[in-house]
Amino acid sequence: MAINHTAENITLAGTSAYTPVGVNWKVIRTKINYIRPRIINQPIINTGLLGINGGFFSSGDYNARPSYGVSINWNQYGTDNYLYNGISTDKISRGTLFIYEINGIQYSQIISAAQASDVLNYAQNATVMAIIGGGDLALGMTEHNWYWNVYKGEQWDNLKFGIIDTALVPTSRTGIGIKTEGGENIAYLAVSTSNAVLADLRQLFDYLGCHSAIFLDGSGSSQYRYKDSNNNIVAYGGTDSPSRYIWNMIQITNVN
Repeated sequence: MAINHTAENITLAGTSAYTPVGVNWKVIRTKINYIRPRIINQPIINTGLLGINGGFFSSGDYNARPSYGVSINWNQYGTDNYLYNGISTDKISRGTLFIYEINGIQYSQIISAAQASDVLNYAQNATVMAIIGGGDLALGMTEHNWYWNVYKGEQWDNLKFGIIDTALVPTSRTGIGIKTEGGENIAYLAVSTSNAVLADLRQLFDYLGCHSAIFLDGSGSSQYRYKDSNNNIVAYGGTDSPSRYIWNMIQITNVN
């Protein structure tokens, strides 16, 4: 029976003093029309679903159901969609991936949006299938311009681990890169299984030839579950033990 995704391990040299020995990545490749955000409120390894972790959320206890999301999770057929980057009383414009359909073909794009309605208004007559909030990695920009003009503009520098800006914290990272290959719209779902900074994630998607990408939640939230070429389940539950309860995931759908 066919599997609609493949996976590979990629190791790249680290980009900074925080990752001197390089970074190991698990990269899952699939068509853009197979990915959808889904609220799960549990570790991915407990769901029986395939995919990677999704966007950011608020939680006082990582061993219990998260309190609420802070990244857009919108599915055309979802009944529990979350509509904001941030919260309803403090919305923040951030990099947001959306998947849409025109004449039966699905495409994707990343724009800056504070709420799902921004994307729906931008899409106009296209049929929007899914909206995934995160942070824009702005591939093609220099590291300096991305950090000062995009990352700080999205207010990620307000999130710190101690005194260290979250962009520079060596930890597990997750993201989605998008690319056109042979006329098909492809998503690369990436999770680091060793420490990485956001510059390493940008480097990975550049290496893969993606034209745009977003970062998602990281650290113990970085999780994946997929099928290998022999139809066996391969899973990573993150750096926490037991695996962290996460709010949402990016599900790979329609897998035989």
